[in-house]
Amino acid sequence: MRLLNRIFGRVQVRQQAPTSATRGAEGDAEIDDAFLSRLRRAVLSSERRFTSGVTGEHASHRKASALEFADYRSYTPGDDLRRVDWNAYLRLDHLFVKLADAPERIALHLLLDGSRSMAWGQPEKFAYARRVAIGLAYVALSHMDTASLMLLRDRGCVRLSQLESSAATATMVRSLASVTPEGSTDLDASLRSFSTQGSHRGMAVLISDLLSPAGYQQGLERLSRSTLRPVVLHLLSPEELNPNLEGDLELNDVETGERIQVSVDWATLNRYRRWLQEWLGEIESFCARRGITYVRVETTQPIEELLLERLRRERVLR
Repeated sequence: MRLLNRIFGRVQVRQQAPTSATRGAEGDAEIDDAFLSRLRRAVLSSERRFTSGVTGEHASHRKASALEFADYRSYTPGDDLRRVDWNAYLRLDHLFVKLADAPERIALHLLLDGSRSMAWGQPEKFAYARRVAIGLAYVALSHMDTASLMLLRDRGCVRLSQLESSAATATMVRSLASVTPEGSTDLDASLRSFSTQGSHRGMAVLISDLLSPAGYQQGLERLSRSTLRPVVLHLLSPEELNPNLEGDLELNDVETGERIQVSVDWATLNRYRRWLQEWLGEIESFCARRGITYVRVETTQPIEELLLERLRRERVLR
């Protein structure tokens, strides 16, 4: 699979890399008021419990005093007397306080692969990833959840922004537009770096092509054992799924600069497609065994369709 990752997965054949200005324009093309307005229909969905202690819009198993009844507890000095059930007091001669479900906020952690291989394909994978990240963050912020944008590069994890209000959408867009994918990413080391940056709860969404020479398994294993709900959005360009290469070529690894002479014919492409399906199957099985939501995404899929249809089917959104 290393041959697949290093050569075909991020190959450049006389292809001029987009400039940062082009990336910015392309990345923001679908981010307009109408698009964001439609995203307000979606809500983050989680299968795990959260104890952030901050009120939001998601039901939890924690109880709080409220007008909408859910349960009782005994009165303690300092409780709001308006929450006392006086009918119960008359019957039982004991003071009870009404309780209700306390809605909480989900913390969304967006882990964006910033390696040079993401700056490849038509449309470019990083530009697509940026739009997906902005869309998911906006969904979270629209419902009083929080969103952290994290860049995975080399062996580290860098926080781009920590957002708590949908009014910060412009800041979020500017933060992502300023990033240019470069170098390589060791996903195992970067995800380990993320896990050491504090106690994380909520949902972690890795947006990556998973082309990490050092592997991704240890990093995802670590996420699966955490209190987070892990989600992997695996981005693939049309050229990776169905390469249109033929003849004697010089292939350039866009991350390392390594050049390889190769002769591509029908048999070579068939072997590549077989290896690709095996690699994708390995990733899907790995995630399924660990309870990680895995979503394979071709970058030609409309962003709105991905967010409002596919991610709802996968119960990432509802």
